[in-house]
This record gives sequence, C-alpha cells and structure tokens, in this order.
Amino acid sequence: MLRKRLRTAGVLWGMAIAVCASVAAQGNNRILQYNQAYENPPDSNDPYYVIDQFQQQVTIRRGIDGETFWFEADVVSGGQVIGHGNINLIQADPNAGPVAITVADYAQGYDRPGAFNIREINLNASGVVGTIEHLKITGLLGEYGPITAHALTGTCDVGASILNPITLDSLAGDIECHAMYADLTVMGPDPLATPTISIWGTYDATMTIGHNVKRIHVGVLSGSISVLDNLTELDVGTGDLTGSVYVGGNLGVDGQRHDIYEVRYSGAISVSGDLYGDMILNREFAGAMHIGGDVTPLALIDAATYWSELSGDITVGGDLLGRIRSGQGLYPDPLSGRIVINGGVFGCDRIMIKGGLEDVVGDTSRGHIIINGSLDAMSPDCAAISITVDPGLPWDTEFIAIDYDGYDSADTWVQGYVAINGTAYDPNNYPAEHIWLITPCRGDMNNDGTTNFSDINAFVDALTDLPDYRLNYPGLEGSMDYHGDANCNGSFGFDDINPFAEMVTWNCCSIDCTPCGGEGVGAGAGGGRLPPEQWAKVLESYVAPESFAGLLDMASVAAAIGETPADKAYWAEVYDLLTE
Repeated sequence: MLRKRLRTAGVLWGMAIAVCASVAAQGNNRILQYNQAYENPPDSNDPYYVIDQFQQQVTIRRGIDGETFWFEADVVSGGQVIGHGNINLIQADPNAGPVAITVADYAQGYDRPGAFNIREINLNASGVVGTIEHLKITGLLGEYGPITAHALTGTCDVGASILNPITLDSLAGDIECHAMYADLTVMGPDPLATPTISIWGTYDATMTIGHNVKRIHVGVLSGSISVLDNLTELDVGTGDLTGSVYVGGNLGVDGQRHDIYEVRYSGAISVSGDLYGDMILNREFAGAMHIGGDVTPLALIDAATYWSELSGDITVGGDLLGRIRSGQGLYPDPLSGRIVINGGVFGCDRIMIKGGLEDVVGDTSRGHIIINGSLDAMSPDCAAISITVDPGLPWDTEFIAIDYDGYDSADTWVQGYVAINGTAYDPNNYPAEHIWLITPCRGDMNNDGTTNFSDINAFVDALTDLPDYRLNYPGLEGSMDYHGDANCNGSFGFDDINPFAEMVTWNCCSIDCTPCGGEGVGAGAGGGRLPPEQWAKVLESYVAPESFAGLLDMASVAAAIGETPADKAYWAEVYDLLTE
C-alpha cells in the first residue's frame, strides 16, 4: 500500500502559526503546497494532492485502488508541534476513484493529547460523486459542513462525535462513533449491504437507511431511526429510548436478542414485518411497540423484566406465535397499558402478565388484552393456559376479549384457557370477570348470547352515549358496530332502531339480518314491533334512569328520519308516551 503523509498547520489561539510539510513519496506521487512554485508539473495521469494551507483544505485529484491517504494536521508554535489541529475540508475531483482516508494521531506513532478533526468531507464535485472506501478519524467529524459521498464501502470509525449530516447512496461498511448529532441518510437500496452502525453516546437526529442493516446500537435514542428493509439486531444499551425506530421489513433472526436497557422506554418501535428473536425491554415500559406481521414461534416480547410501571402499548398486526411477558421481575406492577393482537394467539403460555391488569384512567382505554382473531392452544400436550394474569385485580374497567372486533366464524376460542389469579376459564363468556368471547347475534349489545329486552339499555347507550356504554360494558366497544348493525348495511346508526326493535321483540338471534318470526304491527323486517303503548312500557322498564335522556333523543330522531310515514308516526307516538 502506498502511503502519503501530510501535516497542515492548525490554529491554536494566542500562538504563532507555522507550516510544516513532510511527504514520504514513492514513484511519481507528489504533494503540491498551495501557491508554491514547482518544477516539472505532474502529468494528468499521476495521483496527487493540492493543499491550501490557509483554508486547511485537501483536494484528492485521483486515487489508486488499495491506496490509503494518511493526513495529519498539527498545531505548531516556535517550531515545535504542540498538538493536533484540524483539516477543514477534504474533497475529491470528478476523476478521483475510491478514496480511503485516515486522519489519526497514530499515523506516524505520535502519542500526543488531543485528536485530529475533519470538519467537512465533500466527494461530490461537478456532479460526479466519489466513494469512501475507509474513513478513520480520532476527533470530530463534520464540525463545519456535511459529509457527502457516493458510498461508504468500508468502515467509518470516528473517535469523537459526528456533528453534521452524512448523505450516501449506499452503505456497505460499518459506522462507529462516540455520538452523532446529525442526520444519516442512505438514499438507495442495496440488497447485498449489511452494515453495522454503533453510536455509543446519544443520537438525537434522523437516520434513514434504504437497505438491510445487520446491527444498530445506540446508547441513548432521542431521535428517529428508519430502516426501510430488514434489521437483524437492535440494541439501545445505556439509557432512555424516547425517540422512534421504524423497520420496514423484519426485525431479527431466530435466537437473536434485542435489548432496550436501563431507564425508560417511552418512545416507539414499529416493525412492518415479523419479529424474530427476543425483544427485551428492561425497566420502565411506557412507550408503544407495533409489530405489523407475526411474532414468530421463537420470539419473546419481554416488557419491563425487572420492575417499574408497565404503561405502554404492544400491538401485533399478525399472529402471536411467540410470547409476550410483562412484570416478570421481583416487584411486578400491573399492566396499565394495552396488548392488542390483530391476528390469532396460537400455542401455550403465550401472554403472561404478572401484577394483573389496571385501567389507571378508568375509561377502558388501558389495562386490557384484545385478540381480534382466535385463541387456540393447538396442542393437547400442554396445560392450554394461553393467557395468564396473576394476580387478578377486582374487575372495574379492565377486560380480556376474544374476537374483539366483531363476530367472525373463522375466529374461534379452542383449547386455550385464560387463567386469572390461578383460576382457569375455558372457552366461554364470563361477564362478571370481563372475559368476553364475542357472540354472533345481531342486536346482542350486552354480549350474553341472546337478543332480547335486556339489550335495550345497552343499545340506547351505544347509540346516544358512547362513554357510558364503554364504562357499563368494558370490552364490548370493538364489537359494538357488529352487534348494533341490525340491518346489516355495514354501519351502526339510527337506521338500525326499527330492525333492532323487531329483534328484541321476538328474541331473534340473527347473524345475517334475516327476517324475524312472529306477529306484530308496523313496517320492517319480519314480524314487526310491539304496539306503541306496549313498546313504550318495555322501554321504560329496561332503560336505566341515567340513560332515559338518550332514549328520548333516540325516539325523537327515529320519529324524524323514519323510512316510511308509518315508521315516523310509530316513533312519534312512542315519544309522546314516554314524555307523558
């Protein structure tokens, strides 16, 4: 390897500035000092540098494969080198090939305090962008301006911090620095690139990588990281994660561990694909984690392994085939956040909550487990305890719901049990414990498996006072639109009042809104409704006093928007009877 060594004078406040230059040249390689007279100018085929001593600027005219350019910037006083200085700018001409740069105090064996700094690297001249094969610097990088190059194909090892943005078309090598306070942008995808990025201190800027990344390590993350493809390993190792991480593909591989250590996780992790390996969130978990695909069989989401408040949200867009645990340490706090599985939960011991569930706000927004798909142990050999909450707290607004988003015949609860404080509940509905298996009956607003007069109060609350419905029926808001859609038009609203009245009149459980049997008066599907005076008495009997104002509103609207004159007249008479 050919090595060129250059010292340029830096500036130390209050001291004389001197210029010293030395070169160990081989062949026809030359270093030309700015404005210095020379003989026999180099021909255009020779690699050479031009150094502007006044601006501390280095221009690389052309590189040679396998060649490393070594630079040193010294502060000189009284003819003596007394410390390290700065190189303000390293740039490359359009004809320069791939460039490997080392700016370091150990280039010639010096052992002096301080570090060399490169304040700007710009390998984008005249529209032709050069490539960095290797960059090693003991000091600061990017104090004056950005770092721009076509690609980084080797390592970027920065002993201190990176202060200005880095923009690359591709990143095939590794980046390591003490701290990064600027954006890192890799614009293009590269299916073969799997770099490692290690930031030992704080990252509070924006990182965007357009291809696979092998590993990202950040000491403290208050900025944002976006990997648009797969990320093999994520590690936030020394402090808070208050920023965000987005992975456009999969996170991890089987057996890989991802660690979020130490203090507080209040940020957001979003993975579009699947989670492989263990996601360990030690200490406080108050943020949000979203896995768009599956949590694979060998994956574990372990929230707040030791102790502290578990107030964050975990959402899985696909199936839970691995495990989610929280509060597994010595002093487990309740889960006051949410666990939402949009797919199914398959297998034994999939969700394990130590410390119980707690809706700290009391509005049903926290302290629950939602499964929109199936709950199925899928194995006769296991204890079939798929969800464990230990100990259980007195139920208030906490809940566990299976098929939460509305009845779907494909979503079942088979074999898998729910265990609350040591008591196992088999596949069924347990309203007193707020354990719900969503029923198929339209109009079944209290989810007890039938559609009858006992559903009237819940229907009125759902239609006219949603916060009250949430508090009275925690765990049923997700299925409200399904149950309330009594005419099967895809939405729940005032146009469902007439068919609902017929369903409850004839105790009719219908999945597809087929006409109910029986005899009655008025228009509508099937057997019709009770006469107005009877229906008014039923409403007065089954609607709670606190919901009566909502009932009057419902009757008034029905009288105004009825589909037929008979409907309007019917509800106008009911309204008059209720207000007598």
